[in-house]
Amino acid sequence: MYATCDLAIAKIAAKDLKIEFQISSLNLNSPTALSIYNAWMETTVIDNNGAIWILPNRLGEIIRTSKSNAKYIVDKIGDEHKKESAIGTYLRYSAVNNLLNKIIENPTTDTKEKYAAYSESIGMAIRDSSEARLLRLQAYAELQRVRRRLKKQRLKWLSLSHDELTGKPLLTSSHFSHIRSCAVYPHLISCIWNGLVVNTDVHQLITHQGVNDENELFSLCLQQKWSTDWYGSYFSELN
Repeated sequence: MYATCDLAIAKIAAKDLKIEFQISSLNLNSPTALSIYNAWMETTVIDNNGAIWILPNRLGEIIRTSKSNAKYIVDKIGDEHKKESAIGTYLRYSAVNNLLNKIIENPTTDTKEKYAAYSESIGMAIRDSSEARLLRLQAYAELQRVRRRLKKQRLKWLSLSHDELTGKPLLTSSHFSHIRSCAVYPHLISCIWNGLVVNTDVHQLITHQGVNDENELFSLCLQQKWSTDWYGSYFSELN
């Protein structure tokens, strides 16, 4: 099961936010619109990092489909979009929002599109709430603090004195170079095993080549005749 580094689920419940039920200008049935609102507010939480998670037990109401269809859809969602908790499996907001986007972009009826757009607006209100944004800002500040310490921690952890790829002596200007890139895999930024300590020229080449994951780095290592000893241990940590 997918898990981020030190991710906590329920920091703030959506029902505790100041997001009031409002019937939209889309000419929707009020009881149906209220059921969508309640489903979002009663199953959604904000985690310590300001990310939004939804329990799927009322997903049918959120995307306006049957319980059996909702269960089938949840089963098809990849584990990278799920997180286990004491009360069940949560879904990432982005996974639920993608479902709504598909309905909006490929509606079978005008009504389905309107309800999906209304549902999407509630999810976005939770995501963009001041409470969620503050948590994201705090998490970013903490992440930057942790990120600055990764090189020092890895050097101490492995008693490193040489570049992990070239084997050359490490210079004081060496870098902690992420294996899975920060841009594509932000949830792995603070993981000490998701990087190697290398000299500046090596780091610059990796960046210039646009390396985003372990397979691309492995190919670059073969091309440059660098060490690939890190590859096996990386997968052990990843798994």
